[in-house]
Amino acid sequence: MVTVSAVITNHDPSRVEMLMKAVRSAIESGADEVLVVRRKFDSLGEFDGHYREIHTDEDSPGGKQADGVLAATCDVVAFLDDDDVWARLKVECVRAIFDTRPKAVLFDHGNLIADSEGHALGIGEPGPDGRYVLSSNISVRREWAIGHAPFVRSARYSNDAAWLLAADLTGEDRIVVTNLPLTFWTYHGNNISRPHHTTLEEFCRSRTAHYQRWVQAEAVMMDYICANGHSRHLELFAQHQRRWQVFLFLSALTADRNARTVALGFRRAYDRRDRMSKLATLAILSPSAARRALFRFNSYRKTPGARA
Repeated sequence: MVTVSAVITNHDPSRVEMLMKAVRSAIESGADEVLVVRRKFDSLGEFDGHYREIHTDEDSPGGKQADGVLAATCDVVAFLDDDDVWARLKVECVRAIFDTRPKAVLFDHGNLIADSEGHALGIGEPGPDGRYVLSSNISVRREWAIGHAPFVRSARYSNDAAWLLAADLTGEDRIVVTNLPLTFWTYHGNNISRPHHTTLEEFCRSRTAHYQRWVQAEAVMMDYICANGHSRHLELFAQHQRRWQVFLFLSALTADRNARTVALGFRRAYDRRDRMSKLATLAILSPSAARRALFRFNSYRKTPGARA
């Protein structure tokens, strides 16, 4: 039977109570070892002595997860963000997957969306490809992950997508995906991917920084595909290229820098009728109207998801 390391990455030193809930869920789920990767050490009260502290100088999720993989000692590493919690069956399911699927290097599963008190708000929706692309849903075979940790470190804030991309390039039948909700993704208004904002100005300032990070991450992943992929991965490259152009457009829009020009380039490259193409069309006519529309969409979406 495979052993499982829980690697919990702490992103905000002020979230001690949330981190304690994450550690509790990993212990109660049956992880063989629990690692907490963070820059600043604080006591976790009753849990002191039940986890291993891993100091890191990294500030990005990708860097912290890479450090966690290198420090872990079990067969499988299951990731958990400090503001999420696992269901009790999580580790049992992880063991079952990797025990019965020897070729698998990555396991991805569904999640529930909950508030900071643990009350369910809805069910997480997978992306168009059926994957969830959420760090706390991902487990990897450690022997395989060690070789890809430098790439995930360089992807920084797109670490979840980077693990999936590395597995895609590894070969056929290496990824197992199920819609079982084994994680509670916590919506608390300060999530990296969907924070709460009260004003348009605050929204634009915060989102610009995040979009620029994702532009850089998508560029890293396109370079990775070029260096490690084959002709059959052209479609995968095109998907990341489109994501790069989406984030480039959104960054220009929220920063109010050449928004019309970037939107026009996006529309010429992707003449579609999806939501993003419609937003680009609006930005060509009126960047300020497009910013307000993007703000309203992010502010009033009733069931918050894990993606931008």
